[in-house]
Amino acid sequence: LAVKTQDATAVHAIQVFTDQKGYNSGRTYYINCKTKEELDKFSKKLRQLAKAARRRKEASTTFQKMQLRVRRVYQSTVFSASMAFLIGANFVCTVVECQFIDSMQNDDGSSTAMGSTLEQLNTMFTLVFTAELAINMFCHWWRPFLADPWNWLDVFIVTMSLLSLVVTNQPTGIVRILRALRVIRLFGRVKSLKKIIQALSSSIVPVLNVFLILFLLMSIAAVMASSFFGSDAPHLFETFDKSLITLFAIAAGDSWPTDVPKIRDDGSVNWVACAYSTLYIILVVWVILQVSVAVLLDNFITASSHMEH
Repeated sequence: LAVKTQDATAVHAIQVFTDQKGYNSGRTYYINCKTKEELDKFSKKLRQLAKAARRRKEASTTFQKMQLRVRRVYQSTVFSASMAFLIGANFVCTVVECQFIDSMQNDDGSSTAMGSTLEQLNTMFTLVFTAELAINMFCHWWRPFLADPWNWLDVFIVTMSLLSLVVTNQPTGIVRILRALRVIRLFGRVKSLKKIIQALSSSIVPVLNVFLILFLLMSIAAVMASSFFGSDAPHLFETFDKSLITLFAIAAGDSWPTDVPKIRDDGSVNWVACAYSTLYIILVVWVILQVSVAVLLDNFITASSHMEH
């Protein structure tokens, strides 16, 4: 385009139209050039790029075209919702099996009707998830597939599920745990859940620094507790590990141990226990734990905003 303005100067520009179904969603771009020579040079470059793109599109193989068709189906809302429903249904079956574990087998070791039904459903879910993983590998092979950590998780879970079908003498508890782990795949299928997991993973490093401070304070408190209360309650404060476990239980909401009373039987006040427990609760429970939650929330909000933009 070469447009004449009121002051008789020429404005050299290129108007670029994009495909409505393409990456730019039908947007129109205007590119201004200072001179006509720059405009001609830019136009020539655009024509070269367009010609090269057409050649690449024409040279695409049948496999790549099939990949594109399958990828559209795989990334569709209907397919994602269907797989999310199957993952949830599989988890419900695992919960039912765990709840009615005594009803899975007869006295002679054979499976009951409920046990046989759940085993058949588990086999069906395993085959469906294997087929879904194969479709994912086909339409994203190979760099996009390997670059996504969720795909590595899918490969591990599906592989272990297939091994549980082949190896029949595995412990029942391990098989049940493997079936329960399948629900983790739901985090990679639902975009909103995947967004939360990614934001949480981005917030881990700052929170770990706060947890390190928390661990150091609890370690110091455990050493002091072993010195102050080791003789009064050896089963709770005799060694460092016992003291650390006891203090962790207090930080989690447990009450102060009755074996180290703040008020003795004779009515006198145990000032050491009172001062120690008060300082520990204020510093660890009221301050450091709340700071860790605040740091986690702040970094979670920041990571979520960055992902949206």
